[in-house]
Amino acid sequence: MAPSGSSGSGSGRTGSGAGSGAEPLPWGRPRDSVAQPARSSRVPRLVDICLTVLARNLDYIVDVRPIQEEALCLSLLHRIITQGKLDYRLAKIFQKCGHADIEQALETADLLSALPGAADPKQSHSSCQQKFP
Repeated sequence: MAPSGSSGSGSGRTGSGAGSGAEPLPWGRPRDSVAQPARSSRVPRLVDICLTVLARNLDYIVDVRPIQEEALCLSLLHRIITQGKLDYRLAKIFQKCGHADIEQALETADLLSALPGAADPKQSHSSCQQKFP
């Protein structure tokens, strides 16, 4: 006959230590000591990969209004600007992105300086008059 305080011979598991954080895992380390992956890992985030691919293929960007998060839209715009690829067409697309801060910043930008050709619009105008009197 088994003593009244024992749980009998079943699976061999007892209630002691169940649910505690110091219970060893099968390879012998407590759960609390399992190392978390470092935030500075070498594997880029999927979001960063997607933004990089978009910034490299600017011809495929025709509308950014579906990007709901302003931070994503701003990150894409930042990548385009740092590559020196922001042109008039892209600036107009980002002016209509649906995010007030970005739209306001691009409304005040000098988009004529992004156009290819002469840097001075008056100089460009005078050269046209010389070619076509």
